[in-house]
Formats: sequence, structure tokens, C-alpha cells
Amino acid sequence: WPYDCGAGIVIYNASSPTIESCIITNCSTDRVGAGVYCVGASNPEYTNSIIASNTAASLGGGILLWGECNATLINCTIADNTANDGGGIVCGLSNPTITNCIFWGNTDNGTYTEYAQIRRYSSSPEITYCCIQDDDPDDRIVPYDGSTNGNIDYDPDFSDAENGDYSLSLGSPGIDSGTSDGAPSEDIQGT
Repeated sequence: WPYDCGAGIVIYNASSPTIESCIITNCSTDRVGAGVYCVGASNPEYTNSIIASNTAASLGGGILLWGECNATLINCTIADNTANDGGGIVCGLSNPTITNCIFWGNTDNGTYTEYAQIRRYSSSPEITYCCIQDDDPDDRIVPYDGSTNGNIDYDPDFSDAENGDYSLSLGSPGIDSGTSDGAPSEDIQGT
């Protein structure tokens, strides 16, 4: 892939792969989408995956979805990723469906640090039953009707994130706070 985008996974040209029980970590790019770079009307599905500790110099440290990439993310952890803009996930002209996911510890080194977890460019992602570190002053995760759609903002209490263990500790507020609708029968550990 010649464009220095997507150091972990590149998805483009109307592709729709299933990415299940994968760990995408420690990827780095001088441009965009360090963990996952998805462009061109592709519709991947991510299930039970961890996208963590990736770094992009520009957009989307964890995931970049651009140009009608209406991905589905279920039971995923997007954590500790870094970018100049949108450390966790960038949705550009894309409307993903995101359920039972954790967005935590992602950082944004640029002008818009308040959008480090989820950055939107002309996009309206559907986000339900997620644990999202609250860094959005407009609170756009919460719909205009004031409902939370099951989303929470509590430290997920990872077992040992510093050493790459993003499983939840006993007593984590993330345990049993998601929805079983559409969720896989087992988590990434086979539980």
C-alpha cells in the first residue's frame, strides 16, 4: 500500500470484510488511519476486536472511516490511540453503527482535543450502549431528545492497559452494561 495510510489494516474500493476477535496494536503512520484505514464506500464489520496504542500523524489514530464507509462495530475496544485530530475514530462522510464499544484514553494532539474519542466530519454515527470518555463539550453523543441510548461515561477499569490487557476488571462498570441485541454469543476471550 503506497500511501502511508493504514499501518494495520487497509480497506477500500467497496470492500466489506468481517474483522473478528482481532487485536490491532502499536501501528504507526505519517498520515491517517494508523490502526484501520477504510475508504471508498466500504462496509466492514468489526466484532470483539481491540484497536489500541496506534499513532497517526494526522487523522484517526485508531480508525479512519472516510467516504461512505458505513462500518459496524460491535463489542470493540478503541483505546489509547493518538492522532493530531481524532485519536480514537474519525468518521468522515460516513455513518457507522457502533454498539457495546469502549472509547477510552484516546488522545488528540491538535486543535480539537475535545473530540479525541470520536471525531465527526459531516457524519452521524449511531452510537448505543458504549462506554465513552466524555471529552465532547457539545455532548453530541447524546441525541437531541436528551436520551443516552445506553451510553455511559465511567472509567471501564481495564485489567492492565499499560501492558496491553484491555479486559475488564471485576466490578468494571462496563460489565453487563451493554445490550445483547445483535451482540455475539461470546466475547474476545470466548466467554
